[in-house]
Amino acid sequence: MKRLLPPVLVLICIVLMIALRIVWPIAVIAPPPFNLLGLVLIVAGAALGASGSRLFMRVKTNLNTFKEPGKFVTEGPFKYTRNPIYLSMAVTLAGFWILFGVLSPVLCVLLFIVVANQWYIPYEEKLLAEKFGSEYASYKTRVRRWI
Repeated sequence: MKRLLPPVLVLICIVLMIALRIVWPIAVIAPPPFNLLGLVLIVAGAALGASGSRLFMRVKTNLNTFKEPGKFVTEGPFKYTRNPIYLSMAVTLAGFWILFGVLSPVLCVLLFIVVANQWYIPYEEKLLAEKFGSEYASYKTRVRRWI
């Protein structure tokens, strides 16, 4: 079975957010020019995600959600959140929501957070627990899942 990778879900969410902005805008939450504050979140989310991805590449470990982890990474942004890349995706989506300036696209932000929290993260946590055992269990007690 082919699995939906998180970056693909993010792209799907952005497309759905655009559609919701056009078809079902509900209420304006950030009129121009205040909607441009969303760009700050988009840049911050992208920077956090790039930081986590670069760290994985530097230590030569697997970045793919559905493949076995190669190394256990606890430095960089992983000191503060167990899932900086998912957090970055959620922040980026929140930025698009603010940029679009209306209420309805928040549904896609919430959809991503629920899917990440209920599907992606538990799957990865299971793999990490199986491979790294007590080291991972100890890490989980020190560092929160999101923030």
